[in-house]
Amino acid sequence: MFGRTGLALTAGDGGLVLRAESRPGDEDERRVTVRTGAGAEVAEIRFRVCAHCRTGRVRSLWVDEMRRREGIGLELVRAAVRSGPGFRWTTTVQSRRGRRFFAAAGLRLGVALPAAGPLCPHLTGRIEALWRLRRPVC
Repeated sequence: MFGRTGLALTAGDGGLVLRAESRPGDEDERRVTVRTGAGAEVAEIRFRVCAHCRTGRVRSLWVDEMRRREGIGLELVRAAVRSGPGFRWTTTVQSRRGRRFFAAAGLRLGVALPAAGPLCPHLTGRIEALWRLRRPVC
């Protein structure tokens, strides 16, 4: 089981540390990592938030296979959702396993985390923007 202190996530032995950072020059892009005491990265979530539209999007979530089913992924999603309380959240397209995870995490956290849901134009990535431009208008 994990304990939380502010933005630090520690295992019972104090071996894991959660660290938040934003991308230089892009305050909307955020990344939270989980590292061992020795500095090895074992998990990461990348997400974007738009305070103007009160929306957020989980762009990627990764947990080392040896550390899965320990609650690390849920804690990373919790950290993302806490960065935008009351925001509407979506995720990128996911695998079947990913959809199950985000559905369960959303239930635990009390927030919907649909895959590829519509989002504000500020969070649309370059590839999505190009795809929308090329899509035929009906």
